[in-house]
Amino acid sequence: MGTLLAAFLGTEMFDGQGIKKETAIAQFMTQALGLGVTLVWSVVATIIIVFICKATVGLRVPNGDKETGLEWAKHGEPSYTL
Repeated sequence: MGTLLAAFLGTEMFDGQGIKKETAIAQFMTQALGLGVTLVWSVVATIIIVFICKATVGLRVPNGDKETGLEWAKHGEPSYTL
């Protein structure tokens, strides 16, 4: 929201730098394009990272490790002694 409103908050009405209405609309479109590019970049990068992690270490812990407890299964030590 802040990214999109930055164009309008710069107008004189909001004590900004004196951006004119036409310039504010053009700046809004530029901000919207930047937001869209950032969103697409983030989604694509996240998908790539997930596939790399899935291929190297996996995304899930084996069921036996979950039942035993991850501290004991992965590190060989209990986390709590009750």
